[in-house]
Amino acid sequence: MAPNAKTNYCEDAALQIVLGAAFSYLEPGVFIGLMTTMPTDTTPGVECDAPSYGGYSRYQVSPSAGIWEWQGSTRQNLVQIDYYVATANWPNPIVGIGLFSRTTGGQLLWYDAFPSPRTVLSGQRISFPVASIKVIET
Repeated sequence: MAPNAKTNYCEDAALQIVLGAAFSYLEPGVFIGLMTTMPTDTTPGVECDAPSYGGYSRYQVSPSAGIWEWQGSTRQNLVQIDYYVATANWPNPIVGIGLFSRTTGGQLLWYDAFPSPRTVLSGQRISFPVASIKVIET
């Protein structure tokens, strides 16, 4: 995957935690969301929405789920992640992923673009092979 980025929210959370400030609004969950338009530091991007993208919902990959490992300043997935099966052809290609703090709503924490967009047809699923999702802290 291409170089990735933390959102301003995630950067602020990290600083507050490191500096010992109370950061009570940090959520305990982490969920993969699929993006049709990538976010930037100042724009939210566009995530798939369930009614238009049959079978879509965010996929839980919380730190406590045992699927992440540290390698230096990188955390990567230890197991293949098989997303839910599409129940309809999705209207737009998926261009990347975002890690969110909740199953719906919540905060976008981190995002990364795919090398090339992925079209999803009915009956297909997006899978992420072992070590293909890398959250890099630089």
